[in-house]
Amino acid sequence: MAKKVSLGVMEQSIMRQETISEKEAAEIREVFDRVTHVEGKYLKTLGLLKARVKTLGDGKPLILHAQYPTKGDDILNMANSAFRDQLGDEFARIIDIFDPELFSFHLGFSCEKLKSGGQFDFTRGLSEVLPEEVVRQRILDNVAFVKKTYLKRGEIILENLDYNPKEVSGAYEYVCDPDFINDILTASGCRMLLDIGHANCSAQNMGYDDVMSFIYKLPLEKVAEVHMSGAGRKDGLAHDTHHPINKEGQPEVEYFEEALKSGRMTGLAAVTLETFEDIIPQLELLRSVLQRSGYTIAGL
Repeated sequence: MAKKVSLGVMEQSIMRQETISEKEAAEIREVFDRVTHVEGKYLKTLGLLKARVKTLGDGKPLILHAQYPTKGDDILNMANSAFRDQLGDEFARIIDIFDPELFSFHLGFSCEKLKSGGQFDFTRGLSEVLPEEVVRQRILDNVAFVKKTYLKRGEIILENLDYNPKEVSGAYEYVCDPDFINDILTASGCRMLLDIGHANCSAQNMGYDDVMSFIYKLPLEKVAEVHMSGAGRKDGLAHDTHHPINKEGQPEVEYFEEALKSGRMTGLAAVTLETFEDIIPQLELLRSVLQRSGYTIAGL
């Protein structure tokens, strides 16, 4: 029997604009017609996104990737002692409105204070690297808090980060190590959001001989969702640039297909495209890869 998986797209900026033209509405509908879920990440505009999915996307299932707080331009950090304040008073209302099928966070950074590099650069640490056990406990405590306080259905999943060296960033020490990732997932009872672009960056910047050697060290059996986008290079390092995965020379689809062929991702429920241009051809590419690997595309 064919395995089922949902194919979706991360929200595009046009999807959360307050007003759109008829042409823009038609373009959004064309994307929605090709997916079985939509993923949102900007907490301040999730209500707008849900309304747009309802009117143009037949109310397709929604996934929440909670990356940015309700106030300010910082990024959420499960290793921050102020993580609960970062969620803000609006968070409970947002969860009620959005009612996500899956609910994901970045795993957590190795320091508390961060500066976002924006959509196409890495996060920089603005404080010292914390001891590994401190970060581990904060992540576990904050996962437990979110589960107890906000989770009404579905499950929390945690995403692997894109390693950049300490001398460049200072925010990724030990948290990208496959053993650390597996330990957090096991102790928290969470499953994994495998970001293939992040894995590509981590493997290159951590000095692995090849990217699949790194990916095979990850707990693929615990993967519930996969994020797909292409990495690039800048100043001699791999960067999470969110290139289209069908761009010439991008290897991420190959990595994804190899991971599927391993037979270890038995719990895969969703695959989400995380790029910002040429969306429909990339969705069709992912559809063909999944079908080749024995999956049928179905809603969550």
